[in-house]
This record gives sequence, structure tokens and C-alpha cells, in this order.
Amino acid sequence: MGNPGNLFRKKALEKLSSPEQLDQMMCYVGPKQWIFLLACLVLLLSLLLWGFFGSVPTKISGMGILLGTGNIVELGPKGGGRISRIAVYINDYVEKGQPLAWIEQIDTEQKLEEAEKKLENLRKQLAQAEATETSRKGYEDTYTEKQRQTLKASIAAAEERMKRLRDMERKYAALFEKQLVTEKQYMDVRDDYDRVLEDILTYRQNLAKLPVSTVESQSQWEKERRDLEYQILQQQEQVRQLETTFQENRVLLSTVSGYITGIYKNPGEIVGDGEAIFVVEEELREENAILYAQTYVSAGEGKKIRKGMEALVSLIMIKEEEYGSIRGRVWNFSDAPVSKKTMLRMLGDENLVDQIAQRGAAMLVAVDLLSSDSTVSGYAWTSGKGPPMKIERNTLCSVEIVTRRQKPITLVLPFIKKYLLGVGETE
Repeated sequence: MGNPGNLFRKKALEKLSSPEQLDQMMCYVGPKQWIFLLACLVLLLSLLLWGFFGSVPTKISGMGILLGTGNIVELGPKGGGRISRIAVYINDYVEKGQPLAWIEQIDTEQKLEEAEKKLENLRKQLAQAEATETSRKGYEDTYTEKQRQTLKASIAAAEERMKRLRDMERKYAALFEKQLVTEKQYMDVRDDYDRVLEDILTYRQNLAKLPVSTVESQSQWEKERRDLEYQILQQQEQVRQLETTFQENRVLLSTVSGYITGIYKNPGEIVGDGEAIFVVEEELREENAILYAQTYVSAGEGKKIRKGMEALVSLIMIKEEEYGSIRGRVWNFSDAPVSKKTMLRMLGDENLVDQIAQRGAAMLVAVDLLSSDSTVSGYAWTSGKGPPMKIERNTLCSVEIVTRRQKPITLVLPFIKKYLLGVGETE
């Protein structure tokens, strides 16, 4: 084996002989460590500055749709019926007077059919009455003439008998004075004479009544005819009104020019009198009209919202990570939750309404989109100039409303007090 002194390196032996190495300068921190330490100090200082001068937003999220600021008009037929056809779709532009839907007027058609049948029956009654009156008048004229001739003959015969009885009465009067006949015989002759006078009077009265009877019959017929003609006129007016109603309600026309923003019914469904089928946003007169976001948020969180609060509107069709969101401000909100029916009327999308309703009761919040002349869309975006395109109404969107901004230090202090110093809330 070699020399035992060569088992240890020379440097190791020197270190053992001088363990403290007081003759050498020690290096505790190198340049890299100084750079790292400086970076930590800058980061800590930045955190402190951010904690005192920065802000952390508290947001409420919701879903909605972009709408114009024109008047919202609901359109529906005056009369109920079954929808046979709908000629427009959501977001279609319609002109005033343009047909929107065709309605089968079931009730009106039935009423019109019944009214026409009644009118036909009245006309038949009048025709039958006229035929009956013509026949009756001919029979009455013949009968009246026969009665007249009979009464004249009866009067003539009665007058002849009256003459004979008058002569007989005079003779019996003379004989009664001479007491050649009894009083009874004389009174019988006188009674016969009086009865003949009464018969003549009766015949003459009946003869005089014949023209009156004819006039009365004619007057009665005229009254019946006038009544039937009046009923026919009334029924004709009713038929005319029903025909007008049928024609007016058969086709639903738009009363304004604008955009279809909601359709409540489908073909084949029944619609009631005055029930709305369409929601039309009336066209604005100004060019490049500003849109707004109609948003629905949770009713519990919605109570924190106030007018003028900052909002960010993210469009479903726009990549938020590339173009950001549209800046906006809350300009109105509902005081109470809105119903699903109301949301459906405004959104026109049952799936979206169901999605919003899953979160519970919802409140309506209107967010005004901030405009900008430097962007293609005409709105202010959080990232650059936004997408190179125009923003259309009825675009679905999500909205974040900033209800509060806090300094980060105010969020940290309660934690420090509670968990490090033991001051604050205790369970």
C-alpha cells in the first residue's frame, strides 16, 4: 500500500488546520439573490399600493337582449279565432299596413252564417206575406162586392116590407080607434114595423162599414209589411257589419313600422279577442339609433342596483377575450320581480326565459350602452375598438353590473383582525 499521509487531499488537510479561514472574505448574497430580493420588494410595494389605492368590484350578473329605444307595441286581432298562418319571424322589419298573420274567424263565420240565414228567412216571410196579401185582397174584394150586393138587396126588400107594414100600421091604428081590433093585434103590427126599420138601419150600417173594413185590412197589411221590411233592413246591417268584421279581422295588419321583437303564438293556436300575438319595436326616426340592454337579474341581488351603476355587456356572438365588453350604465330597473309571461313577451324566446327563470324570481334592469365615435359599432368597448361590425338589435347578451367597489386593504383588515389578532366576529 502507499504512504498513509497521501490518503487525504491537501486542501482538506489545510481546512482542518485552519477551520475558521479568517484570512478569506465571505460572500453571503450574490447578484441573482439581490435581483430576486429587489423584485420581491417591488412586488410587495405594488401590493401595498394596490391595497390602498386599487379597487375590487362587486358584480351582479344577468342575461338579456339588446333592444332599440323605440316604442314597444303589442299587436293582436280584435276578434278571436285560430291562427292559420304567420308571415313574419323574430327580428323581421315590417312596414305599417303589412300583413302579419291570418286568423280563422270561427265565431264570426258562425254568426255571419246565422245572420245570413235569418235574413233569407225574413225575405221569404215578406215574399209569402205579399203573395198571401195579393190573394187575400182579391178574395176580399170579391167577398166585399158580394156583401155589398147582398146588403143592398136586403135593404130594398126591407124597404118594400116597411112600406107594406106602414100602410098596415095605419089601417090597424084606425081600426083600433074604432075598437074593431084588439090592442095586441095593433101592437104586433107596430112591432113588426119597428123591427123592419131596425133591420134597414142595420143593413145600411153594415154597408157603410164595408169600405172601412177594407181600409183597416189594408192598413194592417201595410203595418205588417213595414215591420218585415224594417227587420230585413236591420238584419242586412248586421250582416254587413259581420262581413266587415270578418274581412278586417281575417288578416292582422301591422299598425306601425318597426322590428318584430316577440311572437307569442304559433300557427294552429287559438287567440282570444284583443289578445296580443306580436311585439313590434317601433322604428326610430333617427339614424344609427342607440340600443340598450334589457337584462334580467336575480330579484334578491337586484335590490342592490341603483341608477347610474357601471355595467359591462358581453354579446353572445362576440369573443369577449378578443374584443372585450361594451361599457354601459344602469338607467332604469323594475321595483318588483317580473313574470315569465312578461319576459316571454319581451324576449320572444322560451328557452332563454326558462334559463333565466331557473335562477328564481327575476327583476328587469335596463342598461344604456355608452357610445363612441372611434369604433365601427358606435359603442365604447373595454378592449380596443371592439369588433369591426355593426351591433344588431335582438342580440343575446350577458351583463355584469358593478354594485360596489372596495379597496383591497378593507377586505384584508377584517381577516387580519379576526384570525391573527383574534378581534372581531366569533362563532
